[in-house]
Amino acid sequence: MEHVLIVALAIAFLALLISRIHFHFSFNLTISRRGATDATPLSASRATIRRERERATCPGEALPAIHSIQDRGVTKALETASASAEADLASALVNLGCKRPKAYVIAKLAMQQASDFDGRLKWAIRQAA
Repeated sequence: MEHVLIVALAIAFLALLISRIHFHFSFNLTISRRGATDATPLSASRATIRRERERATCPGEALPAIHSIQDRGVTKALETASASAEADLASALVNLGCKRPKAYVIAKLAMQQASDFDGRLKWAIRQAA
């Protein structure tokens, strides 16, 4: 009786696994910015979608989602964050014993030297030493 139960559970598990694999490869949900009229059907394969996308765009043309953001609010937020990071760098240099005017000059230069705060801080400390 135990063996029958184990075999039945193994068959059920195998059926569940096969149905999950089938669902994974057959279900392809595509979210398109083009609208419902131009959208590809859900049953289309990834290769079909890729070919349609390549055919729709010229070789030098960028996709709509890749265009840069031209929002004043975003630009202002980025400038504010940059100014805050620069002030934090200057404050850290002052706390380490650097003169205030020199700390602000080094912090302004450090903002152009690295892409992350740690890199900027390390560069600023090397310059202040």
